[in-house]
Amino acid sequence: TSEPRDVVTDASALMTPWAREADVERDDYDDSVPLAAGDPSVHAGFRGALDSIAMRLKQLVLRACDDRPEDWELLVTGHSLGGALATLFAFDVAYGIDATRSLPVRKPRSKPWFLGTSTVSAVADAPKFSSINLVTLGAPRVGDAAFASQLDVAVPTHSRLVNGQDIVARLPRGFSYAHGGSTILVSPNATIWVEGENEGECPLKKGDGGLSGVVTRPAPPGSPLATLLDDALGEARSVKPFDVQSALDAATRLTQKSVNTIQGSSSSELLGSVGLDATYVEAELKMLSALASGGAIDDHLEPAYFAAVARAVAEDA
Repeated sequence: TSEPRDVVTDASALMTPWAREADVERDDYDDSVPLAAGDPSVHAGFRGALDSIAMRLKQLVLRACDDRPEDWELLVTGHSLGGALATLFAFDVAYGIDATRSLPVRKPRSKPWFLGTSTVSAVADAPKFSSINLVTLGAPRVGDAAFASQLDVAVPTHSRLVNGQDIVARLPRGFSYAHGGSTILVSPNATIWVEGENEGECPLKKGDGGLSGVVTRPAPPGSPLATLLDDALGEARSVKPFDVQSALDAATRLTQKSVNTIQGSSSSELLGSVGLDATYVEAELKMLSALASGGAIDDHLEPAYFAAVARAVAEDA
């Protein structure tokens, strides 16, 4: 993400079907075919960027391996926006590299006879690489949970390297975006955490697709939120019917109690009191702190990734 056009691509966070809805007048495909349940959706900006070069890229890749991909292992890699495009490209060629098209388009459902025959074709039994390895650095989320799930099946050897508090690796947020692959976290002290090998859950995957996965319980007794609710209920009971002054006095007391409760609680206690997962709260607070200090941006830059990996390798040597 170093050019103005990259910023525009990154900012287009709306989702679109992986197999896009096509224009029947332009390419003979029916744009009225609805998205079926379980069909993957991806970042519209990332898909559009790759779609503009995918056909030529696949042609070049086939030429590089003498049109015999089955004899080759394919390594797909990229940083930031390049990592997002690498992810989509690996998914596209996982079941065969079809260089007669760009990214997939839905098959036509029906069309009037007078529009003629379809001009869009695909290669049956497209040749496949012997294996595909996907390695990204500082890559954002690129699709929804259905895409992430299908990506893990199509490209099981998929590692996502994340340096410290890199903010881009934690975006986009909302819109049901989810991470695929195995996360590798490199911390400032050069320690490495590998999802599936080290203990604990990936903090970057907490909250994928919304907050439903991180809200664990109602506010526990004694928590700041429970205290605020008890104070509000107690003051409400103290108000005399039709007595405005009594209501004002209760509101004043409740305000002071609320201020005291909030000032006497840490940020993690306040967020945790609404039932959010503790590790999720801790990760979010670290991210906010890194944003405030500028570290979240610094950690994303390519030189920072090079330095972090070099430190980790030296520490492990």
